[in-house]
Amino acid sequence: MIQQGDLVLEREVAHNTVVSASYLFSFGKYLPNFVDTNLSPPTVNRSIQIVDGPVGPQVWTFPYYLGSARPNPAFGQIQEMRSDISTKYNALCCRLTAG
Repeated sequence: MIQQGDLVLEREVAHNTVVSASYLFSFGKYLPNFVDTNLSPPTVNRSIQIVDGPVGPQVWTFPYYLGSARPNPAFGQIQEMRSDISTKYNALCCRLTAG
């Protein structure tokens, strides 16, 4: 399920001059996710260092899957479809147009 919308407000503030603001949003719930259920548990953790940006500086640690044997060796990937992803997007755009 995805819900999207936008709201736009425009106003002429002088001759040939317009100010506008737009609010955009999108919300997703129960989006599909595909998971390989025939994986052995991770044996190693790896870390990366985020140096800059909105989430830096920090270190992220995540499981790392080596080429270990699968729990059910008769099959390769066994994909399970789950509906467990949610998303949220918000944006505000402002504009001044003079002509």
